[in-house]
Amino acid sequence: MDDRSIQLFENALKDGKEKVYSIRVMVVGHLGVGKTTLIKRLLGKDVNILERQSTEGIDVHLNCCDVSLSSHEWILQKKESEQDYRLQRLAKVLIEKQQVQSEAADEKQDVSSHEGEITDISTQDLDAEKPNIVSPHPELQKTGQQVRSEAADEKQVVIPQEGDVADISGQDHVAEEPDLVSPHPDLLKTSQQVGSPGELRSLPKSNANTVVRSEPGKNVSIESRMKDPNREILQLLQKNADKIKHDLGKYAPLTMWDFAGQYAFYTTHQMFLSRRAIYLLVSDLSGQIDDMVDDEFYFDEKGKRECRVLELVEVWMNSVHSCAPPDNEIKNSEFIPPPVILVGTHADAVKQARKKEQMTLVQDPVSSPAHSKKQPSLIQRIRDFFTKKDYRHEICENYFREIRSHLKDKPSRFHLVEEDFAIDNTVVDRKLESLKRKIVEVASQQAYWGEEIPARWLPLEQVLMNLRAQGHKVIHRSQLENINQAGGVQISTDELDLFLRFQHEIGTILYFSTDSLKEKIVLEPQWMINALKSLITVEEMFVLRHAPSVSTMWHEFRNGKLYLELIDALWTTDMNPDLHDNKDHLLLLMEQLNIIAKPTLCIDDESEIKEMNYFFAPCMLHVEPPRDVIFPEPREQIESSSVMCYVFTGKFLPAPIFHRLLAACIARWPLATKKMKTTLENQIFCGCGVFRIGHLHKLTLYFSGYIISMRVTRQGTKDKTPSSKLCIEVKEFIAKVLNKVIGYLGHSLKFEEFIQCPEYKGEIVECRIPVALLKENDEVCCDSHDKLIESKKILKFWFDDEVNNTDGQDEDDVDAPITQEHINHARLCNALTTVCSNALREILLINVPMPHTDIYKAILANEAKLKKQLNKDQVKLVFPDPQGLTTGKVQEFDTSLLYAIIRNISSVSAPSNGWGKPPNDNPRDTTLGASVERIRIYRNHISGHSVDGKISQQEFEDYWAKIDEVLREIEMVIGNHGYLEDLEKRKNQAITPHEARELQKKFQEYKKQTEGK
Repeated sequence: MDDRSIQLFENALKDGKEKVYSIRVMVVGHLGVGKTTLIKRLLGKDVNILERQSTEGIDVHLNCCDVSLSSHEWILQKKESEQDYRLQRLAKVLIEKQQVQSEAADEKQDVSSHEGEITDISTQDLDAEKPNIVSPHPELQKTGQQVRSEAADEKQVVIPQEGDVADISGQDHVAEEPDLVSPHPDLLKTSQQVGSPGELRSLPKSNANTVVRSEPGKNVSIESRMKDPNREILQLLQKNADKIKHDLGKYAPLTMWDFAGQYAFYTTHQMFLSRRAIYLLVSDLSGQIDDMVDDEFYFDEKGKRECRVLELVEVWMNSVHSCAPPDNEIKNSEFIPPPVILVGTHADAVKQARKKEQMTLVQDPVSSPAHSKKQPSLIQRIRDFFTKKDYRHEICENYFREIRSHLKDKPSRFHLVEEDFAIDNTVVDRKLESLKRKIVEVASQQAYWGEEIPARWLPLEQVLMNLRAQGHKVIHRSQLENINQAGGVQISTDELDLFLRFQHEIGTILYFSTDSLKEKIVLEPQWMINALKSLITVEEMFVLRHAPSVSTMWHEFRNGKLYLELIDALWTTDMNPDLHDNKDHLLLLMEQLNIIAKPTLCIDDESEIKEMNYFFAPCMLHVEPPRDVIFPEPREQIESSSVMCYVFTGKFLPAPIFHRLLAACIARWPLATKKMKTTLENQIFCGCGVFRIGHLHKLTLYFSGYIISMRVTRQGTKDKTPSSKLCIEVKEFIAKVLNKVIGYLGHSLKFEEFIQCPEYKGEIVECRIPVALLKENDEVCCDSHDKLIESKKILKFWFDDEVNNTDGQDEDDVDAPITQEHINHARLCNALTTVCSNALREILLINVPMPHTDIYKAILANEAKLKKQLNKDQVKLVFPDPQGLTTGKVQEFDTSLLYAIIRNISSVSAPSNGWGKPPNDNPRDTTLGASVERIRIYRNHISGHSVDGKISQQEFEDYWAKIDEVLREIEMVIGNHGYLEDLEKRKNQAITPHEARELQKKFQEYKKQTEGK
């Protein structure tokens, strides 16, 4: 969470809190290793050990059993429904709050009996007025004094009365009774009592505020059903009082996610991976670690390929690692969450395989595949064979050892739990119990185990569960806001967002807090999984039963094209009523998640651009791009930019990340086409796409391994040099989309900027040069080709504003007439040199690093460090005294100097992406470090205009809005310092031509100082 979210969360905890214990187990691995069978056996279900049936998509076993917090025992015959579990949690919070209030009341000697009567409102009176409310349990009809007395004497669990509803929020006074409405009968049902599938339908597309029909012809809005959620919840507590036991809070619900092993589902898996889970990475011990897996893989621009078991183990480990928390949140250098337990199945089959190998050794010891490995002597092995010695344990250990050895130099190794588990494919295996205990043991060691959440979140949690139990799949956020406002315990809009993000993280719902996605809440993740699965797993026989056109569209979908007619054929009211009723919601969500995209096409002469009547699903693209698309041959009328590369750290990039990037590009730019015989073919392939991005310009975007590369080409007879403006626009768009996708998938992936050597043509040894190195040196050497490269020549396309030499500018230009564009630039300079500098100065003064008491002492103590980071002019400002006994005044430090000191010695934490890089925008990083970083970036961008001193009105408005936003975020953390009012005054402040020129000169000096380090 960012600083603002942490502050919200801590404030919410002050009004009451509850500890949460839950376990989520993700079972992953390649096709056919026995993941589903393993889950069934862990859950005590009947299993046919001879049957093999592949999972499709993901199967979610929600709250499938309870785990004892004391003994770690799995209680497989789960007696409590999800609703019962949540009711117990609500009751526990209310009881604890009641006990606190009781103790406080006992300490007051002057409490009158009249006050006690007011506090202890009897539900009996309420029932007399409103007969629709459920009669309370006999225990609930006692007075408040009786409750307190008995609870104190016997520690008896008591369900609070209606007058105590407000206590969820931690308030000590009695809330005024709201106007009551009769609850809808469905709301009084437990999740087990809610009707059969089809009794309730999801939100009809025609009206977002109406819900499915419980009775023919009667539409009831969600809000009207839940006018007072707290009252509804209390009635449920009363109705189910007999289910609430004395052992409240002693069990943790366990949920298991069964991930399909086929590569076809891999792109959908990324959306559901979580750092708040325990992963079981399953392999088949009866095979070899180097065996080829019977599946087809399409990772990148190389197209179809085969993979060995060990390669797929690494893919899954990297996928888990992509969910790891940021480096600054990792406390133990020897372990990184989420944890991974290696599990091997079919351990009993290893014995049979070993017997065959031993027989081979007896017959022909030299030709045995085991001969080359270090083994016991031949005589010993023959003796072992006849004495029936079992080498199974040794073989299993070697299998796991090979996995760990392969991962030993990779960051993903830090996720592995020390103990591995070899499970027999027999009816009974004692190792299963050991695995269960290990899962609970590992879960109890995680940071989120027993974490405290605000008690006032529980009523809304119950609301979400009720809506899901009634059959709702998707709701609008505005509907939940209305329900929240109707309740006795209301939370703010920002806290509601925090609540929804938490529910998403624990796997209860799907909620993405980006601007384009936050209006939709998917109540049932399994439903979204089924929607994606229904497209990927459609069988050809099903298609053949429809019209020939549907069959044609199905074959087109195998190559990435998804027609609405095919969706209609799959999501019919008979086969998939829930999907049919919510088709528009689903397609919009899939578009916004960049799973699909509607393309526009542009023919070669650019005479026409039109939107197509189908979607593209990049994950279904299987055709390998022609070599001349990736490595084009020189042509007389075409010139290419250098190849800009985003190289992902850790040498891993999940293919679904690129699929979503490709979808975003399809939605932004027209696809390029190429004439093939008599038709125009889209230039889109597995791991690659070609787009029209401007007049005579094309972008080629491709993905290989862990590197995303982009090249811009321009066609022309006179000027054929690609536009640097277009190149920079492309680069920034790609980076923005990547950060957005990485953000909403919850990944912690990072990438760095490189430029490919111009001589590289696809050789095995790849050669890319860090952009930072190119910026620091006029020339660099490519070791692979032993050639010198002029830095400016390959940087100019992507960093033109940073590499153009401005030293030769005519100083007389400052006497040119001042235009509105000059005034715009001057006003932005003014805002940055005054308001933003003041904000940075305050941040520095209130974030003095320990153990120093003021910033001046801290600067003197860090003199050596700062002198290495500052340029000569900055050093003179900070250390004017040659003896090093005094420092310059902070009030005289400019923006760039304040940034350097904050970054290097203050207690301000680094932004999520680290210092010197753009902070995350989706979800937006609102920490102080991110705000400081954004001011630096805005200063650099605006100083880039100091050559001509002009900024258009649109750019001015955009930058001003950005500065306003970052100052708001700063004041959310450090308090109101009047920055916004000061900024508003300066927006329309009169600036003379002389002042405008002076501000421009000042910014030119800033730029030289920064570059002169």
